[in-house]
Amino acid sequence: EDALEAAEAALEEMRAAGADVERAHRADVAFHAALIDGAANGAYSLVYRVLRESIAAHLREALDAEPDPGGTVARLVAEHEDILEAVRAGDGHAAAATLRGHLDGFYGS
Repeated sequence: EDALEAAEAALEEMRAAGADVERAHRADVAFHAALIDGAANGAYSLVYRVLRESIAAHLREALDAEPDPGGTVARLVAEHEDILEAVRAGDGHAAAATLRGHLDGFYGS
């Protein structure tokens, strides 16, 4: 439950960030870190910790390149809400599919 609370807190911070790219960036990274911690998979957590800075830098570059950062952050918040809802419901398949769509939608565009 602590990981879900941390994810919700990060999501709330991201909502409050609006077009503040630095604030939204930190909250986004914290959201994903909380979900990974909540998965209780030591190997996955280790891989994420090793790659975290690289992932965070890529996210920041992508956010900085967005013509409408506030709109992009709002879209990411909505996607995070869907992910968290699936996790809270205990629906691993829906959570994985939603997360996959979230990552493909942001990084694939």
